[in-house]
Amino acid sequence: MKGAFKLIGIILLLPIALGVIVLLLAFIVALSPAITICFVSYQIKEYLIYRKSCNSKLNEKKALKRTSIFDHLRNENT
Repeated sequence: MKGAFKLIGIILLLPIALGVIVLLLAFIVALSPAITICFVSYQIKEYLIYRKSCNSKLNEKKALKRTSIFDHLRNENT
């Protein structure tokens, strides 16, 4: 008799458990576009910061080359 009640309890709880699982999956699917947008915007921000740092390093190298050329010309004139 106890086995029958246990089986009935499992049968009654099964639809509730499936409903909870479906609701959780629907919530995850509903949030996925927002998560994707946040992730992509974060990656773009990181890329722009990286590009800015590369440009500043490149500008420093160009500035060093310019000063070395001017120093060389100045040394030739003296």
